Amino acid sequence: MHKSAGHDSWMDTGIAKDTWDRLARQNVMYFIASNRSDWTEDDFFETGRETASRLLRQIRPRTGAGTSMCDVGCGVGRLAFAFAPHFEWVVGLDVSPEMIKRAGCVQKKHGVTNTQFLVSNGADLREIPDSSQDLVVSHLVFLHLASRQLIKCYLQEFSRVLKTGATAFFDLSVVPEGTTGKILYGMKEVRDPLYRGIYLLFGPSLGTRSPAVRGKRVTLRWLKTALEEAKLDLVVINLPDNWTESALTQVVCRKL
Repeated sequence: MHKSAGHDSWMDTGIAKDTWDRLARQNVMYFIASNRSDWTEDDFFETGRETASRLLRQIRPRTGAGTSMCDVGCGVGRLAFAFAPHFEWVVGLDVSPEMIKRAGCVQKKHGVTNTQFLVSNGADLREIPDSSQDLVVSHLVFLHLASRQLIKCYLQEFSRVLKTGATAFFDLSVVPEGTTGKILYGMKEVRDPLYRGIYLLFGPSLGTRSPAVRGKRVTLRWLKTALEEAKLDLVVINLPDNWTESALTQVVCRKL
């Protein structure tokens, strides 16, 4: 049975839907991969193939006939389409109907037959059956989640949908213990209520200043505890070389 998020998370997912719909209409490829603003479709999806290839080499999941994977926060399918040649079935989930609509257009344009794109509620993976996935990937998504409870919920859902021994990959903003971590952590704690309040006044027109873009940070201790509670074994964790506001930690975990 899927794990549901609390009331605050449902509010946050409503903000996420409105925000990402708006950003998708403005410049969908830029707001997914913001290192360029002038993407061509070929270049944009090539970055997905590069990322998928790297993750497959690193994680080495079971692939081929009878396998399936889930791309959580799939956007327009940049990674889902890249994983499609390696799995029998690929499901992409996103809270934004506009993103899913655009993914469907790409799917139809290129005749990809083993992918499915679904609008999620942004709070769980209820569309995915228990113990059905050989790989779950959520790339550049957790850094946008607006509450730690929502992060916990997703980790529990990863555990639910993964087959025993299967792996998940995600990245998120982790702050160090000690003074530096307290400063980075505290900055977000002060700013987040402010952005939520401004959002109530101005709505998704806030764009990248929306709470749906400016997610939560966690400490390494918090992350390890959340993984243990979800019955996920930490396999690999790549901590950033420099602790900054934008630094991301990459995590590979396995269902026990």
